[in-house]
Formats: sequence, C-alpha cells, structure tokens
Amino acid sequence: MTPASSHPSSQSPSASPSPPAPSASPSSPSSSPPPAAAKGLALAPDVRLTWLPYGGAVLLHGRTLALAECDERDAALLGRLLAGERPDPDDPEALRVVRDLMDSRWLQVTDVAK
Repeated sequence: MTPASSHPSSQSPSASPSPPAPSASPSSPSSSPPPAAAKGLALAPDVRLTWLPYGGAVLLHGRTLALAECDERDAALLGRLLAGERPDPDDPEALRVVRDLMDSRWLQVTDVAK
C-alpha cells in the first residue's frame, strides 16, 4: 500500500494511522496474533473503499481525508477479507498487510461472521 501523494493528510496504512492512534506502541509481527482468529473484518468507521477500474483500490478516511492506495495484490486481498475470508497463515506478506491495515485503523474486527 502506498500513499496517494506527499500531502500531509495522505498517509499509507503502514505509516502513522489516520485516525487517532492507540497509546500502545506499534506492534511488531511477533507481538500480536494475526487477525485470522477474528470472526470477521470490516472497514473501520468513516473509511470508504473505492475499487479502481484498472485494478487496485483506494481507501479514504472521511474525517481526516487520509488516503491510501492499494496495488492490485493488496486490493485483491482486501476484497477477500471483506468477503469473509481469512488470510493464509502461510503467507507472511498477506499477514503483514492485514496487520498494517488493522494497526493503522483502516480495518476493524467485527463480531459478525461472514
């Protein structure tokens, strides 16, 4: 995922979170369990998703106007996650992307199983 521009309000999900960050320090890959145990994932409040016509997607936070672009691979993973799939535990890149999206508050865990 990459920021759309160098404008201060444009941030990558792996950079500083767009919504207010929790007071805890950023988690390392080994410090938090992967979200695979969650019942479901959904877009966080105020986050909008736009699928791009030639592949990829854009996430926009409605209050902060933070923007993040997803390349085709990340967008495909995001689509699967929002459809209720869980990331492959043997795919460290997928787990990293999911963790970045959650740590940056683009996605949230829901109690609704899909």
